[in-house]
Amino acid sequence: MEMTTRLDAILDAALDDRALAAIGWDLTALHRHAQPWFSEHRAELLSLDETWRPARTWLRHRPVDVDVVGQIDPAQLQALLCLPGVDQEASRCAHAFLTAPDVFGPIEGFVSALAQRDAGPAAVSRLLSRTARILPKDSSGEDLIEHALRFWRAALALEVPESNAHLHGAGAFSFATGLDDRTWLELTRRTVEQTPLVEVPDHVARRAARYPESTDARAILTGLLPLCDGAVSSDLAPYRGNEIVRNAFSMWRAGAPGSVGRKALGEALTRHGGIVDAAIDE
Repeated sequence: MEMTTRLDAILDAALDDRALAAIGWDLTALHRHAQPWFSEHRAELLSLDETWRPARTWLRHRPVDVDVVGQIDPAQLQALLCLPGVDQEASRCAHAFLTAPDVFGPIEGFVSALAQRDAGPAAVSRLLSRTARILPKDSSGEDLIEHALRFWRAALALEVPESNAHLHGAGAFSFATGLDDRTWLELTRRTVEQTPLVEVPDHVARRAARYPESTDARAILTGLLPLCDGAVSSDLAPYRGNEIVRNAFSMWRAGAPGSVGRKALGEALTRHGGIVDAAIDE
């Protein structure tokens, strides 16, 4: 009783940032061991409207507990994810969605609502990137991989006018070695068809080039090549562009004349990569 009385006083005053942060640090323990008190003060504990709120400290610094996350107002969480400088919060939300993708109802609805906010497409992209980077490096986390794929497919289904900026982070799935290659190739091809402006495009090109017989891989490299001469963006570092061209040329050279997508790849190499030999008619 004495402990909860002191906590009541801290919440009512809302002035001592360090004390409020301490409450946030122990939010999971309070939820588990002081459930009646937690329920009584849910609004004050889980509001995200100010930086000093306990839930803000918890989301930034503490391991995710899905039972606590699920009680946060999803609209407030979406607003938070759209703010600058929330990489830690995005990482913890990615963990939560991998564990329980429907913690706020179907993840497709959450992602759609997030993308419609100001700065929402960038927030979706950030979540995609964080999700990809925390996936297991092998196939041991089958459920986690399926949840991640569901998120990726939900993002692909969105109609976002801002140059498909919500898909930028999907490039990080090139690091997800636990994801089977056929699925990765298919979803990456669909992503690049919407926008070549993906994260780590050189790494995407490198992984795609491992499959010289794949039509999806040829389409991925064909789609990435416009990055290399500034046709799509002038922000690409030269070393990334060189890596894309090198892998695209390797794939073009390995492909049999007349194979599906090889001619388009050769034309893109000539137009955007300066490889004159690739212009030879098949």
